Amino acid sequence: MPGGYDPYGDALPSYGNGVPNDFYSWGLPSGGGGGSSAPGGGGGFDPTGFVGPLVSGGGNFLSSLFGMINQNKQLEKNRQLQRDLAAQADANSRDLSQQRTAQVESTLDPFRQQMAQGGDLAKLDRLERSSLTPVRVNAAGGPGAPFGQSGGYSYSKSPELVSSAAALKKSIMAGNGAPTMTNPNNYGKTSALDLIGVANGSKDPTSPNAFATGAPSAGTSQTSSAANVIRQAYREYLGRDPSDMEILSQTGNGQFTVNDPRLQLSLENIKNSPEVRARRTGFAPSYSNAYAPVGPGSGATGGAPGSGPAAPRRNPI
Repeated sequence: MPGGYDPYGDALPSYGNGVPNDFYSWGLPSGGGGGSSAPGGGGGFDPTGFVGPLVSGGGNFLSSLFGMINQNKQLEKNRQLQRDLAAQADANSRDLSQQRTAQVESTLDPFRQQMAQGGDLAKLDRLERSSLTPVRVNAAGGPGAPFGQSGGYSYSKSPELVSSAAALKKSIMAGNGAPTMTNPNNYGKTSALDLIGVANGSKDPTSPNAFATGAPSAGTSQTSSAANVIRQAYREYLGRDPSDMEILSQTGNGQFTVNDPRLQLSLENIKNSPEVRARRTGFAPSYSNAYAPVGPGSGATGGAPGSGPAAPRRNPI
């Protein structure tokens, strides 16, 4: 091949980058003043031509974006402020309502429920045991002679009324007043005694656990809805009220709610407890003396199995 021969001829420019000269005239910005010129020829493509529009457009976009973010933040702050104000208004309303309730309760007899219970019992006892017959006067002689009278109103107190009055008296002596309604846990609670439980010895009238509605002192974990569920289960399946320790053990130290699945497990444990099985079969386990054996020949009568009268028992649950 002859020296200096260029096989590509005029197909490529002398700088040989393979790009036609017309490429620099396709509307792209150039660094020169007039027409386009190739790189290495003193002019050519200048990439800084893009920077100005990009920076300007990008700045406007970011400014709008940050403005929207700040606006949303301010709107959320306003909404949170409205929620806080509404919550504060509700709290103030509750406080005022509790103050009014406390003011009314402060003027009432704290033992009014025990007194009302005793008064109702006395009325019913008179209704049950009193009698009214025509009055008869028997004159023994003439004028000024002694005479006898029979008939009229007659009433004598029942032993149940006397024992109930004693139990109510002990409850008042222990200072068991009406549960205050300023505590939501006490809604529906009263200081009315379970006088039947007191009479059979299963309840202590001086203890809040003797309340028929099971209302211990205000503010304790034994007043929660979950505790009431456990208390009702003990009454239904075991025929007794649970102790405070039993309530705490079945409610996770008072942490369970009514909808807590763990509370349902506690209910299942109560239903299937040895104490329940003992009530069904009539014999208590050896480690429990909560219930005496029932049925023929029970330990209560001291007879051998199959002998002696059958003791009463509850229907199986």
